[in-house]
Amino acid sequence: MESFSETFRQLVILFGFIGIGALAWKLKLWGRDGINQITTFVLYFVMPMLMVESMQMPVSLERIRNGLLAALYAMITYLISIVLAKLILPPPDRAKRVYSFAVVLGNVGFMGIPLVSLLVGAEGVFYTVIFVMIFHIVTWTYGVSVMQKDRPGFHFSWKKALVNPGVLPVTFAILLYVSGIRFPEIVMIPVRSIASLNRPLGMMIVGAEIAAVSLGSFWKDRGMYIAAALRLLILPAIFLPLALLFANDRIWAYGVFIPAIIPTAANIMMFAARYEQDTLSAARALTAITLVSLITIPFWVWLLGVLGPA
Repeated sequence: MESFSETFRQLVILFGFIGIGALAWKLKLWGRDGINQITTFVLYFVMPMLMVESMQMPVSLERIRNGLLAALYAMITYLISIVLAKLILPPPDRAKRVYSFAVVLGNVGFMGIPLVSLLVGAEGVFYTVIFVMIFHIVTWTYGVSVMQKDRPGFHFSWKKALVNPGVLPVTFAILLYVSGIRFPEIVMIPVRSIASLNRPLGMMIVGAEIAAVSLGSFWKDRGMYIAAALRLLILPAIFLPLALLFANDRIWAYGVFIPAIIPTAANIMMFAARYEQDTLSAARALTAITLVSLITIPFWVWLLGVLGPA
């Protein structure tokens, strides 16, 4: 049970930042504009620095092969998630659109990367960053589509899917890695300093988003329970044997399995508001799935440790 207790301990640390973000909102130390500004700062400055830092490693054919395998694993998990969300969630309405987003898209950047970093270090983050790139492509294709498909004037854009603040930094970082370009320490010191802000700021944003919305009749929402069961129980039960099938070492398995089982992405609130969907359901899903994951993530990581490669 050591891996369970260690994962739980690291999650408690991350949830501490969530609590600070929620407290800051309740004390009116920041408002909606503040959350939006910090989110923009993290997306445009902190995350790119984190991507660059994670790819500053010696080039090896094995790491490149494992990186491609991580991308394939991520794509398969998203395909499975999309199909099951469509089949299992209640009949289509504004709430189903939000819950589909909640089931398919996890908080891989703000929560997945910090947790992988705490558990297995920079080598695991290398593979999680590959997962993040696929996440952003899916967000700006499936995520946008599911939120606004029936709206007048809807037009799918591959440009937005591939040219956005999530995909471009990862692509740049991968090119740096493959080319063998390594920055001197005088450059990497500020890069690492800014990248380290992802853990506290990302989780504080989640806390503020949860605290910002009145949850209403929280416990009466059937769709929320189904979405939570899918995201935290059913999908991980499918993704675990898939990770075991692909994995040839422990670090790779942790680096791709953890982002696959992480709770709902914090940007669900932004997308729901932007595309005039059900923000109350979005808040319920974000809150319930995030809180319950404090128990489910340690369990799945423990099971990976028991069944996976040493």
